[in-house]
Amino acid sequence: MSRPLQLVSIVLVYVLGLLISVATGIKINSTAAILGLMIILLISMSIHYANEYVDHETDALTKRTPFSGGSGALPKSGLPPHTALVAAWVSLSI
Repeated sequence: MSRPLQLVSIVLVYVLGLLISVATGIKINSTAAILGLMIILLISMSIHYANEYVDHETDALTKRTPFSGGSGALPKSGLPPHTALVAAWVSLSI
């Protein structure tokens, strides 16, 4: 449900931002950079899970692509939609 391909692209954009900062002479605090990445990933995962919860009926009818149409995880797995809502709150809370 967390759309791993999208999470990888978020990591790549984040790392690119760090590299640009270093290239322009900004000193990066590695602890802060890692913490920032973890926060962004958890928030992104929460958004994906919430989207799965809200769109589970529509996603069951659509054709999926790597970036649209939902993950299809709920219809494929048979898990109740509430599972996605709980996952959204857990990842956001962390």
